[in-house]
Amino acid sequence: MEVREIMSTDVVTLTPETPAAEARNTLLHYSIHEAPVVDDTGQMVGTVGFADMAGRPGKRVWEMMEADPVSVSEDAPIEEAAALMLDQMVRYVTVLEAGRVVGVVSTADMIQALLTIRERAPERNEVAVVRSRRIRPMAARRPRRRGERASAAGG
Repeated sequence: MEVREIMSTDVVTLTPETPAAEARNTLLHYSIHEAPVVDDTGQMVGTVGFADMAGRPGKRVWEMMEADPVSVSEDAPIEEAAALMLDQMVRYVTVLEAGRVVGVVSTADMIQALLTIRERAPERNEVAVVRSRRIRPMAARRPRRRGERASAAGG
C-alpha cells in the first residue's frame, strides 16, 4: 500500500510570516499538533507545532519552525512512512510532490490503514502476527495456575 492511498489531502498550512498567536489559534481551531510551513511559491520550508512554540519562543512562525521536517513522497510505501514516524518520534509526516505539500499521513491514518489491511485478509494477517511474535494464538493458550512457570512453548 502506498502513502497516496491513506494520506489526508485537506492540509492546513502556515506561512513563515504568520504571527505566533495566529499559528497557535490555527492549530487549536483545527485540533492538530503541527502544520507544514510553506513559502509564497507553495514550497514547504518547515513545520511548526506546539512543541516548537514552547521550545523556541518567537513572534513569527519562521523563528520557531523546524526547518528540516520529516517528509515522504506520495508513492512511498506506508511502511516507509511508519518507520520514519517511529524513528523521528513524530505524529505525522508531510507528503511532498516536487517540494509542494500534497498531503499528510498521521498516526490515525496509519491505524486506519492497518485495520483496512486486516479486514481484507483477517486470517492471513492473524497468522503472520502470531508467527512474527513466536506466540501461540489466544485460543491455544491456557491460563497459568498460581506459582506455575511459563514453558518454553510460551504457555
